[in-house]
Amino acid sequence: MDPKNKIKSLRLRKGLTQTALAKAVGVSQQQIHRFENGISIVKLETAVAIAAALGKTVDAVFPGLSKAYKALRDGMISTGRPPSTDQYQAIRRKGVEADPTDLTIRLLLNGHSEPHIFPISHHDKERLHHILFQGFEYEENGFFVFNSEQHQVAFSLAEVAYCHFLFDIGCSLEREEPSWLASAYFRGSQIEHTFEIEPDFQSEDEEDMGQLASVFWYLELPPESGQHVHFIDGDGEEVFLQARNLALFMVPLSCLHAEPYEDEDDDEE
Repeated sequence: MDPKNKIKSLRLRKGLTQTALAKAVGVSQQQIHRFENGISIVKLETAVAIAAALGKTVDAVFPGLSKAYKALRDGMISTGRPPSTDQYQAIRRKGVEADPTDLTIRLLLNGHSEPHIFPISHHDKERLHHILFQGFEYEENGFFVFNSEQHQVAFSLAEVAYCHFLFDIGCSLEREEPSWLASAYFRGSQIEHTFEIEPDFQSEDEEDMGQLASVFWYLELPPESGQHVHFIDGDGEEVFLQARNLALFMVPLSCLHAEPYEDEDDDEE
């Protein structure tokens, strides 16, 4: 993905690791990784905090943001109305989310008695809304993949009984301390199957996306007959999942793109 910001280059120039920048800003290292690579959009208040931690102006880190935000504020003052979707979208094109609304989806899968509840970004909400608004015209066994607050999630579109878009929930509905477990739900069953996993540590090889990230990449591909996903669990044992039988699969975001443990002695040299 093409990032809209210069976080990585400015961070490296300042001699900071992702972990150090994350600590200064008050977010996780995984979030910094996603911001730098354009995987996740940055909330406005976080963008300001990142710029301050890097000792730069907001525009130096997010080019063109000030101009787009000024247009949004001027529009509010002149009309006396909340910003329009187009005005918010202009800021999102700079890699920043200025809409303060918290979005959540309630997702009921076929065969489940209770819905799953996930926070969702404005961008992912728009993608999902577009798919569902088309009248559920999508490839059979196709998956929708997105980042929730603490997990990366993939669910089978064919298994959606209903999807309820909510806003202004005002609190996180996910567990505060996610464990290193992958969760899988299969079609027609509400039983959660869990697998211990090891994090995908960042590799110097840019083509190595990590085994967990590759599972989600594979699920987003056009479905094939007999398609399955494969990963190694925390005990080094192999797991194979038949994709056509999956209803939902998720792993904690803390397990994706993790930084290798740092040697404090090396940092002091």
